[in-house]
Order: sequence, then C-alpha cells, then structure tokens
Amino acid sequence: MNKVNILFRPIGLLCASAVLMMGCYSSSSVPEPVPADGLQDSGLHAIMTQNIERHVDRLDYALAGARDDVSIRENTAGILQSTQGLQLSADIIMTLRASLPLSADAATIYVERATQLKGFAAEMESLTRAGRLNELRPVLAQVNASCDSCHQLFRSP
Repeated sequence: MNKVNILFRPIGLLCASAVLMMGCYSSSSVPEPVPADGLQDSGLHAIMTQNIERHVDRLDYALAGARDDVSIRENTAGILQSTQGLQLSADIIMTLRASLPLSADAATIYVERATQLKGFAAEMESLTRAGRLNELRPVLAQVNASCDSCHQLFRSP
C-alpha cells in the first residue's frame, strides 16, 4: 500500500490539524463514513471515522492475512503505527466532545467509548512491543465491538 497524507479543507478546530499531519495508508476496501445526525461538524466526524477505519483496516489486514507469527512480525512497524494512530484518534475524539451537542448521559457514554478505544490501542501497542503478537486478534475484536457500539449510539441508521 502507498502512504498518503489526508488533505481536506480547514474545518476550524485546532485538534483537526493532528489529523492532517497523520499519514494513513489508502485502502479501497474502507467504506465511506456516515456522518452523525445533529453533530455541529458532521464532516469532521466523517473524517475521524474514516481515519479510525483505515487504522483498523490495516490491523485487520496485517492479522487476518497472516498464516503464522512470522507473517505478523513482518508487519510489526505498520501494526505499531496503526495502534499509535488509534490512540491519537481517541485523544482527538475526546477533545471534540466539548463541541458536540450531546446530553450529559450521551457525553458520558461518548467519553467512555473513546477511552475504551484508546485503552485497547495502547494494549495492542504494548503486546506488539513485547512480541506477544498472537494476542492481538482478541484485542482487535474488542476494538471492532467498541466501534460498532459507538456507531449504533451516535450515527444515523
């Protein structure tokens, strides 16, 4: 895959500049994001969703295509980059919370899901650095479940 930088129109939020600076690997299999109803900047939500999906897609590809631990080890640098990208994305999501029109209960759930994402990504980074690559798949499944849960709560059907 070729490394590309995401370029998009300025959206007026300081934290979005981190998204611009972060390189992502392009993937034609990543679905188009669905903007959330009622968000003040649904375009930013779509960009963040797409960014997270690309990192998860890279992790899925690195782990699902591997037949053995040797194949996974060959992808270690990309796995680390994706886990770090997910952690940065979670930080940006938490920063965006203040600009979203969410009720107190919804805001609590929103922050909990972003915190879960960051924790799972940090766990995958730690496992990768420790060479415990065979333990990544179950954590990635938790990332996917957490993302699905958040999308059910905060995205339009």
